[in-house]
Amino acid sequence: MRGIPSLITDIRKKVFTEVARMAYSGDYTDMEDIPFKIVPGQSPLHRESVFLERAIAGERVRLAMGLSLQPVQTRTLLTEGMDHAAIAEQYYEPPLVNIIPYACHACPTKRYQVTELCQGCLAASCQRVCPKGAIRFENGRSVIDEAQCVKCGKCARHCPQHIDIPERLDDVRRRFQSGPVTAVLKAFGKTRSS
Repeated sequence: MRGIPSLITDIRKKVFTEVARMAYSGDYTDMEDIPFKIVPGQSPLHRESVFLERAIAGERVRLAMGLSLQPVQTRTLLTEGMDHAAIAEQYYEPPLVNIIPYACHACPTKRYQVTELCQGCLAASCQRVCPKGAIRFENGRSVIDEAQCVKCGKCARHCPQHIDIPERLDDVRRRFQSGPVTAVLKAFGKTRSS
């Protein structure tokens, strides 16, 4: 939540402090050392590897400077593209909200979930359209068997209450690329209107 101190606000403060320090000094040659200042030592603080923490810190530094995410498949320096970011009139590259893929590696990329708002309607449209028979009813609610589900989304499209809500990381990325304010309103408007 906004304004409540947490681990993420501490990391943001460290990132922006180091970026501001570098910007005021005007010396961008030390940019490669910033992840080591943010994540010092040899032991990981929050994740399974200190190297992963430093890689994520490096991407956060790049994003704070207005640079785009680096491709995971190739080895690149943090300073790559710095000549474009060191211009006074330079604006952030879209999208304004970025998701660092290897920072969110535990998030399901495509999953359908039945919320507690399921009415267990008599039509049972979600169950009838499921090509793999992955939906059953228990205690008056539909339940999706994740092992059988092929994530086709037919249940979500045919639910008359719009209760089956897709949790797709790709959808979130696509919505935020069109603009953060409208995307949030669209995302919340769809779930609250049902």
